[in-house]
Amino acid sequence: MHVPARMAQTDHATRQRQEHQALRWRMLYGCWSEDLRRELQTQLGSERAAGQGSPDTSSSLLMTAAQAVATLYDGPPQVHHAQPAVAAVVQDLLDDAGWQSVGQRLQRDTIAIRDHLLYVRRSGPRIVLRSVPPHEVEEVADLTDPERPVMIAWWQLRDDRWTREIWDIRPGRERYVVEDDRGADLSAVYIRSADGSPAPAGGYRGDAYPYRLPSGEAYLPWVHYRAARAGQWDYMTASEAVWATLRMGVYWTMWGHLLSDASWAQRYLIGGEVVGQMSVGDGPEARTVVVADPAVLLRIVRYEGGGEMDASPTIHQDEAPGDPLTVGQAITAYERRIVASLGLNPADVGRIDGDPRSGYALAVTRDGQREAQRRYEPIFRRWDAHLAGVVGALMGLPSSGYRISYQSIPPAIGELLQLQAYVDREIAAGRMTRAGAYRMMHPGLSEADAIAALDAISTAEGRADGDRDPGDRGRAAGSDDDDDGE
Repeated sequence: MHVPARMAQTDHATRQRQEHQALRWRMLYGCWSEDLRRELQTQLGSERAAGQGSPDTSSSLLMTAAQAVATLYDGPPQVHHAQPAVAAVVQDLLDDAGWQSVGQRLQRDTIAIRDHLLYVRRSGPRIVLRSVPPHEVEEVADLTDPERPVMIAWWQLRDDRWTREIWDIRPGRERYVVEDDRGADLSAVYIRSADGSPAPAGGYRGDAYPYRLPSGEAYLPWVHYRAARAGQWDYMTASEAVWATLRMGVYWTMWGHLLSDASWAQRYLIGGEVVGQMSVGDGPEARTVVVADPAVLLRIVRYEGGGEMDASPTIHQDEAPGDPLTVGQAITAYERRIVASLGLNPADVGRIDGDPRSGYALAVTRDGQREAQRRYEPIFRRWDAHLAGVVGALMGLPSSGYRISYQSIPPAIGELLQLQAYVDREIAAGRMTRAGAYRMMHPGLSEADAIAALDAISTAEGRADGDRDPGDRGRAAGSDDDDDGE
């Protein structure tokens, strides 16, 4: 489908930011073959690049490294609030909206692109979550708080024309409108109220702005997720991994060319001609091609051009110009050197299989995943708490006071037994409380949540003891006495 160009032009800084974020997004979603083709021409020249064949985009270091540490939503996150009933309603709404599955992709994209956005929309009694890449968005931040957006404009291609949906909460400029790329109002076409009626001409402006708290304060139905507390935009951090992904795409393309076209001994001919030559291309990029591989028999005739070359043909053979296994291992070593730019410890990273020809997926040790989870948990907890507040505001519930907890990566049985023995010794020695031990066994819980969980366990154990037959308890106690007597 032909995509029309946008008429409206953003400023240079925004355009530069969006272009780089769009490149990262294409690497995450397998749409970067044209980017790699341009990189091949830059690195090798147009003639050599044309001989490499199709670009190999199967190894996206940016995507695999971000995916390997995006483990925060492997288990369902939990919402907490001072009013348990409120937390339960918001939890149900988010679970129904697919919060966990959306979060898995959202965390990966946020780590890789450094920023990502989530649009939260109410649809009747339900909530809809829409992940929006930052290169589709323009944003204005609060001057006193650069992490708090006060205007978001979302570019979308609708009905073969570009539209810009705008939410603006700046004092005196409140509006929710849709415009085309020339600034003409389209609010009545693309905005519907809760009862399905179209928006008024000019959209919702001033006091009619629909997203307000009971206090009258306007808010945005968006959450801007960030990989770090680095201000409004952080799109150039870890750009080394972006350039390395392009460079590795060049290397793996060359490796594929070596494997298919140059992994056998090279033969060359003196004083003869190969029958079947053909010319490919026109102008300065034209080249003579001979189809040759170990399964093809070449027909050679004596060179008839005269002069010193008019002699019996001589054929020589050199060794294969490269070993695919050795070259693949060299590329893998380069990859391991780059993973640190995405916050990974190279010692925690390995391939799923030691043979680099078997695949490109990275495997991160459980300790490495836990370390990444601990690093990202505080920052994502902040944005997820804001998400819960937006859901509360949309549904007429409290918009603040939410806390989020995540399920840690469960330890292997050996790790669990060692940890259990450790906390038992610490409790017995008086150096750790039961709540502290429970938190160590269940990372991410607050002190209050750990105490509540222990109280629930004690209550359940008390009920279990109460359900047991008194005679059984007496007989059990009597058996102990008999043992002591013996």
